[in-house]
Amino acid sequence: MRLTGFMLIMHKRLKLDSYAMKCGLVDLEHRKGTGLLAFLIIGLVLGGAVTKSYAQGICTDDDDTIRMNYSLYAEDYKNKSYETALPYLRWILKCTPTFPTGSDRNFRRAVETYAGIGLNSDDPDTRRVYLDSALYILDTAVTSLQDAGVDDV
Repeated sequence: MRLTGFMLIMHKRLKLDSYAMKCGLVDLEHRKGTGLLAFLIIGLVLGGAVTKSYAQGICTDDDDTIRMNYSLYAEDYKNKSYETALPYLRWILKCTPTFPTGSDRNFRRAVETYAGIGLNSDDPDTRRVYLDSALYILDTAVTSLQDAGVDDV
């Protein structure tokens, strides 16, 4: 039987636990509850991953989904939490770039978001990537707006 993914991790964990008990490195009485804690931590991490993947998912015409993604990005943008705003802003730019006003507002905010992340980074390579992304948004905004049906660009 071939072990993959989660099964492989659990198999390795059981082997390590078994080895640690044999060597007397682990006292099971002191480990009660750690499994539950690990389960909760994994659940929280995966929950965040599901939310982010949903934000970057397939475009939809569903009004609730559009408004949810816009609201999440707009709140984080207003609070200058650019890194948490970015996945939702990317979804808006991909799926409905002119929502809600039919203007270039989302592109202006995208430039500010990428530039804000870049300028706040201590790593020169990360800074360069985000500032380059801001320039890319500037370069492609007019074409994207025209494709979205905005005539007075």
